Amino acid sequence: MIEGDNLKCMENLFRAQIPNETTMEYLRLYKQIGKNEYIRDVFEQDLEVMIRQTVRKDTYFFLKYFDVTISDTRFKNLVDKDVKPKNRVEQMIKNLHNAFTKIHAESAHFELFATEAQDLLKYLYGDMLSQKKMQFRKLKHDPRTSNIWSIKVSSTRDVLDQMVQLYKRSFQHPEYEASYIILAFYIDFLHVKPFEDKNEEIALLLMYLLLLANDYGVYDYISFFEILYQNKERFNEALVQAGFNWELGFSLLLPLHELIIQTTIDAYEKLEYLVRDYQFDSKLN
Repeated sequence: MIEGDNLKCMENLFRAQIPNETTMEYLRLYKQIGKNEYIRDVFEQDLEVMIRQTVRKDTYFFLKYFDVTISDTRFKNLVDKDVKPKNRVEQMIKNLHNAFTKIHAESAHFELFATEAQDLLKYLYGDMLSQKKMQFRKLKHDPRTSNIWSIKVSSTRDVLDQMVQLYKRSFQHPEYEASYIILAFYIDFLHVKPFEDKNEEIALLLMYLLLLANDYGVYDYISFFEILYQNKERFNEALVQAGFNWELGFSLLLPLHELIIQTTIDAYEKLEYLVRDYQFDSKLN
């Protein structure tokens, strides 16, 4: 058995029983998601400006979430005025801002592959990490199931390939809402730890990208990472719950899933007010 090869959430996804209360929340959520095209049409003339504002906030609150220290003035210069970075951290911040811009521009056509995680890691942290830390980790077969003649070395790349295949296969089962599948992938990624460093950051960015790719269009206008930062304590508590009994295949994913559903519904309700204000201002002009 390969270390980390048990993809506990993805392999056991269909054991879960979704409560009726959560199913009712799905109805509220997808009523809002059904308005995505209408909202995009409303904001059409100022769409690029609005997404730029979201990208800026996503970058700022991602840094705050991971305790990356930078003054507001310096952040503004790097992001708004395209000032040349003075150090590796500042270069990472510019890379992060560019990555968010690309995510919002291309999420509708995104297809998940194992190499996407490594490409994202290299793009963001290529100036900060050694090449070794940006490679997939080597894994040994469990000695309890191997003898001295058959011990093999493999890579977390193989594990991540399995995760991606299970992720894509899971969407053939419509009884599970998209974010539930995405969060199962996210939790497995955190526990597999494909790289030596920055696994939490890459996992969260992939989760965000997959939400956008699966029609969570509210996050084009409302910053996901601002909401996440504001709910950091609740999110971390749900992460701890999701980690309980993960090794046994009984990860408690539902609290994290319900948190993401509720905060997304709240974001859509906030967006409704923005739409009304925008339409009112447009009539005045």
